Amino acid sequence: MKSYCLEVSGDFACFTRPEMKVERV
Repeated sequence: MKSYCLEVSGDFACFTRPEMKVERV
């Protein structure tokens, strides 16, 4: 799921997994 979100779009990933975006940034 994570890979799919990231592949689709970084912004989209934020909606699905905000915690991941925070850790990435």
